[in-house]
Amino acid sequence: MISVPTVDITALCPPGDAHLVLRDWRGFVEYLPGERCRTGRAMCVLDNKTDARWRWIKQPRAMMLRPLGCFFLRDIDICGSGYFFSEGRFVREYSHTSDVALQWLQSEDCSDNPFVKPPQREVRIEQPVLLVIGPGSPIYGHWLVDFLPRLAIAQRLLGSSLADFIIPLPEDTPDWVPQMIRHFCGIEATQLRRFKREVERLVCKYVCVPSFAHTGDYALHSFLDRFYNASRPAVAPAAGRKICLSRRNFEASTRGVRRVFETRLAFEALAAGRGYEVVCPEDLTFAEQIDLFQSASAIIGEHGSGMHGAIFAGADTKVACFPMTNAVQYRIGALRAHTNVYLNRLVWQTDEQGVTYFSAAEQDLIDMMTVVDSLG
Repeated sequence: MISVPTVDITALCPPGDAHLVLRDWRGFVEYLPGERCRTGRAMCVLDNKTDARWRWIKQPRAMMLRPLGCFFLRDIDICGSGYFFSEGRFVREYSHTSDVALQWLQSEDCSDNPFVKPPQREVRIEQPVLLVIGPGSPIYGHWLVDFLPRLAIAQRLLGSSLADFIIPLPEDTPDWVPQMIRHFCGIEATQLRRFKREVERLVCKYVCVPSFAHTGDYALHSFLDRFYNASRPAVAPAAGRKICLSRRNFEASTRGVRRVFETRLAFEALAAGRGYEVVCPEDLTFAEQIDLFQSASAIIGEHGSGMHGAIFAGADTKVACFPMTNAVQYRIGALRAHTNVYLNRLVWQTDEQGVTYFSAAEQDLIDMMTVVDSLG
């Protein structure tokens, strides 16, 4: 394992008066105070045990979230998947993506690790830089809960001066990302600066790093609630739709972990038979995605980025998925007052290429939908 020198971003950027911080370009400016996160409703879970039965469990207790705002740093190097360094030290943040970045930097197998393959080209940037990306920047769900909120925090804090900033994105960032940034934040592609993450090192004189709107395990700040409420149409779409989200477009290839749900066709047929519309969200515009989720009374599907679109759904929506691989979905549920249902009893296997295959018993899928229907 590679030894990586690190420094905490709070050590580089202590809180300070906004005028002085911006004058010296050093420190943290608060936009919103910290708060206690919403705990959310109990969730119904079927554990991955042969003799398991559906049971209700409480969500984790509420925790305090740090204040939201922006960190202002001088003389920062940026490369790879959004790794950033101060005097050769990796700058750590309080986030999952920062922890993943450190893991990748410690690995000799990561293709854009500057400790293994130093960038060949140095690009100096005198203009102020707004850094919002990190590992996960090709992934839709990370933009919803990690990166778009950071852009929005910077907009609120910086106001019209944000137009003077460059926003770096890796060259291989999917084309839908600039469209998403424009739709939700109104930021044009002219402010985005593509760079070759395995070749270029951005040497930046001034860098602004917005805080994440959550803790390391995705307990979400209520700012996300207000931010995404603002993107909803003035006239709400008709409610009551039952939505089944399909990942069929990602089974052959994906920028994330590749997995194949072997009983997908049977699952989708069962869902359609119970009145669910089978939808691929990525086939819709962002406005249509918002309408889709806002109109839903129930949403079911495989755990992942597509399901995170439930952040647009209203209170009392039932959200069922399989399996519970991390905390993100029920944290969204806590923020939006959803009732979450999890089917964890699955059969897993991984082939020699690292592709994960999993399946669910038909009766367990039927029972999951029965639980959702019983919630009214």
